[in-house]
This record gives sequence, C-alpha cells and structure tokens, in this order.
Amino acid sequence: MNKVKIIASVNPSNYNKSLVKTMVLDGANVIRLDMSVCDYDFCEKVINEVNLINKKNKQKIGLMLDLEGPVLKTLEFAGGSASFKTGDMIRLYEKELIGNNYYFSINYDNFISEINMHDIIKLSDGLVILEVAGKGLDYLILKVIKGGIVYSYSKVFLSNVKLDRKYLNKQNYEDLMFASRMGIDYVSLSNIVSIYDLLEINDLLINLKNNNIVLLVKVQNSLILDEIDRMIKYCDGIILSRGEMALDIPIEDIPSIKSKIIRKCLENGKLCIASSSLDRVNYSEVSDLASLVLEGVDGIMITSNNLAEVNKIILASEENIDYESFFNKALKKRSEGISGTICYNVVLGAIELGVKAIIVITNSGYTARMISSLRPPCYIMAVCPLEEIVKSLSINFGVISFSINLSDFDKVCDEAIGECLKILNLSEKDKVIITGGYPFGKVRHTNFMRIEEI
Repeated sequence: MNKVKIIASVNPSNYNKSLVKTMVLDGANVIRLDMSVCDYDFCEKVINEVNLINKKNKQKIGLMLDLEGPVLKTLEFAGGSASFKTGDMIRLYEKELIGNNYYFSINYDNFISEINMHDIIKLSDGLVILEVAGKGLDYLILKVIKGGIVYSYSKVFLSNVKLDRKYLNKQNYEDLMFASRMGIDYVSLSNIVSIYDLLEINDLLINLKNNNIVLLVKVQNSLILDEIDRMIKYCDGIILSRGEMALDIPIEDIPSIKSKIIRKCLENGKLCIASSSLDRVNYSEVSDLASLVLEGVDGIMITSNNLAEVNKIILASEENIDYESFFNKALKKRSEGISGTICYNVVLGAIELGVKAIIVITNSGYTARMISSLRPPCYIMAVCPLEEIVKSLSINFGVISFSINLSDFDKVCDEAIGECLKILNLSEKDKVIITGGYPFGKVRHTNFMRIEEI
C-alpha cells in the first residue's frame, strides 16, 4: 500500500465502463475530473461510480474537480486548424472571426492594451512560438518565430504577462457551485496568479457553508511564483504542473523551483502534489518519479492510465525515504501548543520504538494532517465519524482513513486496532500509538498519546 498517493484523471477521451474500477484496483486514491474537457453530465456519471465504490468500502476514494480558470484560448479556425510558417507575419484580431493561416482571434477582448511589444505568445503546447512585432487599432501583428499547426480552441500561453482578468468568471463560479453541490473533496485552481482571487474563492465557500473542500493551487507559470508564499499560507496545498511550467520558465530552473516549493509545503504543513505523465517506462521517467517520492510529495497526479506501473515505482521508492531527516527538519520549525507538542512526540515515539502504525482519532482531520506533514515512517490510520473528512484525507502522505462512530473510547480503540490488523497485517508484539482529542466532540485539540502492544 503506497504512502505517496495517486491522483488519476478520467475524461471523455479515456473513459470506459470499467475504467474507474480498474484505476481504484491499480492504486488510485483520488479520481480527477478536468473541467476544461468534462461537462456536468459526464462528471455526474463518474461521481456516481465513485460514490458506489465508496459505499462498498470502508476506505474511501476522493474526488477532485480541476477548474480551468480564466484561460486564454484561440477561437475557431476554418477546417479546425491552421498552419503558421516560420518567418510569416500573422494578425491577432480583437474582433471575433474564424481564423486561417494568416489571422485568428482569442477569447479575450482587451489584449491589445495589455500586451506589449516583443511579448512572446505560445500555442500548441509551446510548439508554435509568436512574438509581438506591431500593433494596429484592433489587432496585433505577430511574427512567427517557430511555425507549426494550431488548432481551434487550443490554449494560448503568454510568457510573464499578467492580464486583468477575474478568476471567478461565470464558468468557474458555476463549477465551484457544482463542486459544493456534488460533495467534491478537492478543487484544483488552474491559471490562478492572484492571492485575492484565492481569498475570494475561500469567501465563496464560507458563504456556501462548505468547510470540507480542500483548495489546491496549481503552479503553472512564473507569475504565481511572486505570490507563492502567500498562496501556500492561505490554500490547503500546491500542485506542481511541471509540463506547463516549462512553457514559461527556463527548463533548467524548474528542478530547483520544484524542490523549494515542496520544502515550503512541508514546512507549512500543506499538501504538495506533482504532475507526472509516465507515458513510457524508461530510466529518466522512473528516476523523476522516484525523486518526487524521496523529496516528500504527498501525491502524484497522473494523466496517463499507467497506474499499475506508477504504483510499483512509488512503493519501491518509498523504501529509501529518509524519515528521520524529514522529522529533524520539521523539528526546527516546531509548532507551539498542546496539539503540536503531542504530534511531534507521537512521531518521535514512532521512530524510536519502531511503531507499525499511528492511530489518529479525529473529528476534523487536523491531527492526521499534522502528523502526516511530519512524515512518520509508519502508516497513519485516521478514524473519523464523518465520511467527508475521511475522503478529504485521501491525498495526505501515509494516511489510511476510514469512518468509525466515535462513542465509547475503548470500543473505538479496539475497532481501530482491529482495522490495523486487517489492513497492515500486524504481528504479535507489534506496537501502535493511539492519539487524538478526548472526550470526543468536546475537546478541539489533541490531548493524549497512548502506546499499545498487539
């Protein structure tokens, strides 16, 4: 069972009736729906499939909705595509028209005033590169630096250009309302660059009285790096979309940026997820995936269906994680208060005693998240009466969560130990640590630590 979690993507192009079930069997912990390619009917179908699987199992599969954000896109081309030749001059018109090999339009009206001379525009996932060479009254003149095929409604990437666009446009607002209504556990915010947009989304969820959605900020370009410390402070976690980062950031800088953001997330107790395609199993792809595991990410977001191979690589890589190093680094930024002190001592005890599992009895999931951020060497069994909290722990490193009715203390401990025996195949004399807040529902902080021998 992997500690680093797997987020698997389901969309209309890869979907079949057995896909979701196969992904779960192959190790998927969260199913992701990308709103740039999925409509609500398709999402509801997949959500119902996941809910059906969750009804049959104590361990729950999480659901993630990936919001498209205020993304720039080309409008329609005649015949669906155009061919831009290197050295040609192409016009980008403000008015909406059907494009061809010589001109096209995008879904944004104010770009002429906001884009400057010599700005770089990339199309077709960076394969086509244009440079702003001139401005007219209602168009830009673009020189084709690198030619190629451009398709209708494909993404437009601007290097280091911040446009005056609100994140919560009509589509993103409706997507968030849908996420709240359908009980989505995680929302990934694509193409967000302003801390004020994140705070506005937080306010919307507060107004909806939804405290359960985990907000994840996707790092895709250089603009968000100026806000990264505040983003980490106010969001629940970060997704490193390294493929898109390479369209805007010098590729040689991405490894160090990746490592800094992973470290910042660990220091602040926030989730960190990294994207990985693993389209083919070769040394460089496997080495990259292994390095993410060793650096301490919580999860890997996979866009291919190669989950079984990814799961094997993660499990093999986890055997080489330096848990004591993670704990010693965390110790330097030790949290104050009763909960922080107990959580640190729980992990210290797990390291020194060779504990096989940490059982966390929790109402909110807070203690499980804190212990997870300290990267203990054993699994964290989080038990909670609320299914929405159980699902919201699906991505946290090393956490296995399931629902138990919190009533009698001894019964809860016995049932949790029983689940450990079944799931982790514990042996006689193995030790577990039980922690949480007691009395249940009355204490809002972690206040006990108990060591049990099987």
